[in-house]
Amino acid sequence: MKRNSERIALIVVALLTVAIMSITIYFERQLSNQKAMFYQLQALRTSINLFKAVNGRNPEDLAEMISSEYKFPGEDIPRRFFHNLTLNKAGAIIDPFETPYQYDKVTGWVRSASAGYEYW
Repeated sequence: MKRNSERIALIVVALLTVAIMSITIYFERQLSNQKAMFYQLQALRTSINLFKAVNGRNPEDLAEMISSEYKFPGEDIPRRFFHNLTLNKAGAIIDPFETPYQYDKVTGWVRSASAGYEYW
C-alpha cells in the first residue's frame, strides 16, 4: 500500500512538473512574440516615414514599400526600405503571431490585426 501511494505521489509530481514547464514555455514564447512585434512595428513605421520622405507620399501598400529601393545622395548602392520580413503564402507581411499586418495608406499607419494587439 505504501509503495502504491509513493508511485501515485511520484506520478503527480511528474505531471505537475510537465504542466508547469509547458505553461512556462508558452508564456515565454508569447513574451518573445510580443517583443518581436513591438520592434517590427517600430521598424515598419520608420520605413514608411523614410519612404514618404524619399518619395513625397505614403506607399500604396506594404508590398510597394518592401519592393522599392532608394539611394542616398552621392551613393551608387541601392537600399531597400525594409528587409528580412516574414511573408505568408499570399506574400503579405505577417506579425510573429502569423497574422498579416494592416496598413492604412491615407495615414501611413501600420498595425497588427492579432487579437489583443490591434492598438499597438
